[in-house]
Amino acid sequence: MASHRIEVALLPELADAEGAAAAAGLRAAGAAGVSGCRVVRVFSVSGAIGRVEIERLASELLADKVVDTWAADAPVLDEKGLHSVEIARKPGVMEPSEQSIKRGAAALGIPVDEVWTAKRYLVDGDVDSEELLAAARRVLMNDVIEFATAERLPAERPHPAGYAFRLVTVPLETMSDAEMLETSRRMVLSLNLEEMKAVRDHFRSLGRSPTDVELSKPSPRPGASTACTRRSGG
Repeated sequence: MASHRIEVALLPELADAEGAAAAAGLRAAGAAGVSGCRVVRVFSVSGAIGRVEIERLASELLADKVVDTWAADAPVLDEKGLHSVEIARKPGVMEPSEQSIKRGAAALGIPVDEVWTAKRYLVDGDVDSEELLAAARRVLMNDVIEFATAERLPAERPHPAGYAFRLVTVPLETMSDAEMLETSRRMVLSLNLEEMKAVRDHFRSLGRSPTDVELSKPSPRPGASTACTRRSGG
């Protein structure tokens, strides 16, 4: 599966209202040296597609033939002397436009497997890169679902790191009285020493140590052993 990056922007001779608004926001957020900004729309597309299909996607689906210019796997605008900030959704966050772009691609007979988007802000002015990035994070993005970087993102879609299960056991069998009381306090079990010993003896009869989950969330089932349940008062 190949991945390609398509950049789309307004023609350089046209005024960029979104870029002007971004520049004003950046100045208000502390990047006072910003004098201008242009916005590039980024589409990263993956699938069994080649150069011909990517060019069709860009020219027939993603770019407006009248007001836009585009480039595939290359910068769409001259970035010499400019600062850049790229904002995209965090790995695992749903991409709202993905399904509509895939439907449009299918209508063109182009098989697209994945789409993710970003915005690239090309900023002119006398401004420190770190200052600019901090200002962008304040006004150009939603920190809950997005991230910002000064780098050009790769065409491949980022994916969340895989989850690795880790079993944690609590070795009550080898603990002293003081250590059992400390475990009860640290895990907020509200068990006294006698009760902690009852829990230890219960799991000793099972031939194993309890897990952290078993200690913190004892079974509420009627008739279940009370050796590892918390006091309910009374």
